[in-house]
Amino acid sequence: MGAICTIKFEDFEADINLDIKTIFEISASEWFRRGGDAKFLETHNLNQESVVVDVGGFTGSWAEKTIAKYDPKFFILEPVKSFQNVLDAKFSNNPKVKILKHGLGTPGNFQISLSGDASSIFNAANEVATETISILSFDDFISNNKIKEIDLLQVNIEGAEYDLLDQMLFSSFLTNIKKIQVQFHLNVENAVEKRNSIRARLSNTHRNTLNFPFVWETWELHKNL
Repeated sequence: MGAICTIKFEDFEADINLDIKTIFEISASEWFRRGGDAKFLETHNLNQESVVVDVGGFTGSWAEKTIAKYDPKFFILEPVKSFQNVLDAKFSNNPKVKILKHGLGTPGNFQISLSGDASSIFNAANEVATETISILSFDDFISNNKIKEIDLLQVNIEGAEYDLLDQMLFSSFLTNIKKIQVQFHLNVENAVEKRNSIRARLSNTHRNTLNFPFVWETWELHKNL
């Protein structure tokens, strides 16, 4: 399937029209060539008073590096028990880190495949071990934790990001999020169209500052909001 995607990083921006698999391969290759994890995911304007939310914390590798570098107030959301155990072992002695044992998105209980960092509610096939997880809505998460502002929100939830971002786009809290970094995935139906729709609507409140399609992208709150 052909698709038009914009690739944007540092001094380079271009629209490309290729099949989506090729776009992803180019995007991933360029991300790793440029050292994207250290250069883009782990470098931010944060301090000890910043609030960071990590949706899909997995075993806390990104959280560990961000906490060591900036010592912010940190929320980690992770619904899978085995990953929660690792997070508890790493952060239980840090009073600035709150580990929440649920996901964000369409609220309810869902079956999730257990496939390491590719665990997803969208590929819980019979041959893959599964677990029942709890999902909370975005607004309930904000209300329950009395969060006033988020300096950095990271989202990496293996296909569930479309539902979560759809919720966020209808939330009055959206303009209280200074920076969003999200990984969109191709494991859901109409992923390209869903991503395009979210990007178009998100541009009303945030500007796209980094874009490696279906690898990582970053959005920062417009300065006049």
